[in-house]
Amino acid sequence: MSVIDEINNTPIFGGIVVTAGAGTGKTYTLVNKIQHCIDSGINPVNMLVFSFTVDAANELKNRIKNGHLITVGTIHSVMYQIIRENSKKRYFVLDNSYQKKFVFDIFKELKIDYMSYNKFLSRVDLAKNMFPEYYDMLENRDQNLLSFFENNHKLIGFAREFETKKEKQHKITFSDFQLKAYDILRKNPAILDSRQERWKYIFLDEAQDASNADIAVIMLLAEKYKQLFIVGDIKQKIFSWRTG
Repeated sequence: MSVIDEINNTPIFGGIVVTAGAGTGKTYTLVNKIQHCIDSGINPVNMLVFSFTVDAANELKNRIKNGHLITVGTIHSVMYQIIRENSKKRYFVLDNSYQKKFVFDIFKELKIDYMSYNKFLSRVDLAKNMFPEYYDMLENRDQNLLSFFENNHKLIGFAREFETKKEKQHKITFSDFQLKAYDILRKNPAILDSRQERWKYIFLDEAQDASNADIAVIMLLAEKYKQLFIVGDIKQKIFSWRTG
């Protein structure tokens, strides 16, 4: 029996994780599982498929019959859709050039050496990937986050001012997408329920590339129906998963 037959013979309902090495047909397996679900009577409108590049998302749509009815997108694109449709504010994305000026203005105010730009930004971005509740942790001076920032007072001061200033100006960066969407969903039960009813069946490709923040949002969306199909290569895993 092939791996495709084996996956398709498992119950459609419930969580399934497929791990395999590079070049073994993980995406092929994912595509066939989605098609099998559709052929078994599941409405493609109720499916959400996460990919990690726009090209991969488009390819998935083209390879699946009635793929145009499925929500297929990158983590960032789906999260940004949730933000646009449900946030009380209209946020604008900071592009790289404006972000540099934005950060340097904060550095100037806080008397931080401009040479810290890459170090501070990369540390903040990594913290956002690791801690889904980053905003609350930062506001409440959570010790786990402060320890991650090595109790560096200038870095902590920058991180707080960076979020305060962005929020006042309705700005977000790409690393904010998952966190903002997560905040919207977990703090607004009606919005979460609406998304869960729409996306009852969730599929994740290249799961090894998912951050803790990515997984937190996906698990929240899948919490009601627990219809989650994941494929990935654990040997290439970048982030550790934090699902509890």
